[in-house]
Amino acid sequence: MDNERAVFHAAALKFKEEVEKLSNGGIVIDIFPNSQLGGLRELFEGLQMGVLDFSATASSFVSNFVPGVSVYDLPCLLDDYAHARRTLDGSVGEELNAAVQNNGVVPLGWWEIGFRNITSNKDIKTVEDIKGLRVRIMTSNIYRDMFLQLGADPVPMAWSELFTALQQNVVDAQENPYPQILDNNMFEVQKYLIESEHAYSPALFSMSAISWGRLDKAQQDIIKAAAAQATAVEREATERRAELSKKSLVEEHGMEFRKLDKPTLQTLLRPVYDKYPDLSELVKKVDSYRA
Repeated sequence: MDNERAVFHAAALKFKEEVEKLSNGGIVIDIFPNSQLGGLRELFEGLQMGVLDFSATASSFVSNFVPGVSVYDLPCLLDDYAHARRTLDGSVGEELNAAVQNNGVVPLGWWEIGFRNITSNKDIKTVEDIKGLRVRIMTSNIYRDMFLQLGADPVPMAWSELFTALQQNVVDAQENPYPQILDNNMFEVQKYLIESEHAYSPALFSMSAISWGRLDKAQQDIIKAAAAQATAVEREATERRAELSKKSLVEEHGMEFRKLDKPTLQTLLRPVYDKYPDLSELVKKVDSYRA
């Protein structure tokens, strides 16, 4: 599982508690935090091979196996957390789950990493101010096209290189959810915190199909019930921690806060959708869940 400070760990603990309670101790869950069992690839392949029973995997990696998950990378796709959850628990999630199951894993719930925002050493008061900004992105065609559409200079870069690159002004900015910005001390090398919510990152909590097949129906029902409880805990913690992290970044670490106009951002970024026609039907489904 993820870092013990992260919400994934809290959700894993809830999952363990519920499984062991509902099974009267018949099923025991062991948790391995802090990447003890490897990185994302090792974890996902471990699920496929049945050497690992459960894992939570970021959508950026799941999209390598299930391209439809990339719909959540599209800019300004969602209004808020409630909208995101309606899609994941509805027909969008059902379609993605079906595709996931073709890859040797059983989907148990869609967890969240959260909405992504920008930090910068240049003051960004309006969407127009993003023009010319040299911003680090993870390797993603959609993210590249998103920032190019805004007139920025997107720079794909390994996470491990980012802090030094910001220190040395190789890049001006980066984008991540608030907790990741706080946990990785971005405030030491970035002055401005810009709420853009330009993209949203879910994560897949899943079980090895091999391990699932070893369980009887009653045990499978226990796993599903416990996963539902863990998913609720994870989502609540994600949203709460995002707000607390934003507050800490501004009030405790002195970052200057800006908020971009989301309707303006949505309008400017809509042309990006035309570059990904394979996702258009999923986009329509997501749109149907707007409040």
